[in-house]
Amino acid sequence: MSARTWRADWDALMRGDGCPMCASRGAAETEHGIRVLEGSFADVYLQKRAPQRGYAIGIWKRSHVAEPTDLSREDRDGYFTEVFAVGAALRRLPAPGRPLPIELT
Repeated sequence: MSARTWRADWDALMRGDGCPMCASRGAAETEHGIRVLEGSFADVYLQKRAPQRGYAIGIWKRSHVAEPTDLSREDRDGYFTEVFAVGAALRRLPAPGRPLPIELT
C-alpha cells in the first residue's frame, strides 16, 4: 500500500491562494449551485448536480477559511445558525422524489 500524499498545491489552497469558493464569493449562481440564502456569515447554495435532492452547501462569506474550526466562536455560531436554518427549511419541503418548488438549470 502506497503512502497517501496531499496535492502539490495543498498548502496554497489552505492559505486561500486560488480558492475556487473564494473566487465565486457573493455570486447569485455558480456553475455548481444557486444561492438560496445570502446571509451575514454564509451564502448557502442549493446544488444543481448532487447525489441527493436538496443538497446544499454553505460558503463562508468573509475572509478565506479552510475549516470551520478556524473560526471564532461568534463567527462559527453565526455561520452554523444560517446554514442550519436553510437545512431546516429544506426539510419542510415536499418528501424526496417530489419536485422542488425551484427549477435548477
